[in-house]
Amino acid sequence: MEATMEKVNLKEFISRAGDKPAVTTLYVNDCIRVKAIALKKGTELPEHKTAVRTFLTVITGKIRFILSDETIELEEGDWFNIPIQRRHSVEALTDAVFTLTQNLKDHG
Repeated sequence: MEATMEKVNLKEFISRAGDKPAVTTLYVNDCIRVKAIALKKGTELPEHKTAVRTFLTVITGKIRFILSDETIELEEGDWFNIPIQRRHSVEALTDAVFTLTQNLKDHG
C-alpha cells in the first residue's frame, strides 16, 4: 500500500464521537496499523485485549487506562506501551483523542 498525501486534524476528530467511541484507521500496511479513537468525557472504550504490540499516544484530553490491577491516567502528549494479552479498558476523563500504533508483524 502506498502512502497518500492526506491531512487529518486529530484534535477535530472528537466531533465524530458521541455516546460511543469514534474509531478510524488512519494508515495500514503489512507491518503497522494506526488508528485514531475519540471519546467524549465520561464515555468508555469497553474492556478488551490486544494480541500485538500496541502503543497509545494521547493527542488531546485526558484518559484513564484501566487494567485489572492498575489504573494509569494519561494526558495530552503522553505515550504508553499497552501490555499484550492483558484485559483493559479506557475511560475519558475529558473529551479525548488518542492514536494506537500497532506492530502487525509482532504477535507478542
